Amino acid sequence: MVFGVGGVGSHVVNMLARSGVKRIRIIDFDTVSISSLNRHSFAVREDVGTLKVDCLKKYIHKIFPHITI
Repeated sequence: MVFGVGGVGSHVVNMLARSGVKRIRIIDFDTVSISSLNRHSFAVREDVGTLKVDCLKKYIHKIFPHITI
């Protein structure tokens, strides 16, 4: 379980997935903003305004579709 998927949490989730963890619960109620794009490991300009957890889930599933998030 990772609380907060911003500058640090997004990289934590990314590394957990890449190290073989099969189930990850992510909690964050914030959205991606223009000013936060430089900190996230997953978000791009078109993700601005969407929930961070949805963006991160989409990103991880592109690489590892078998992981439960």
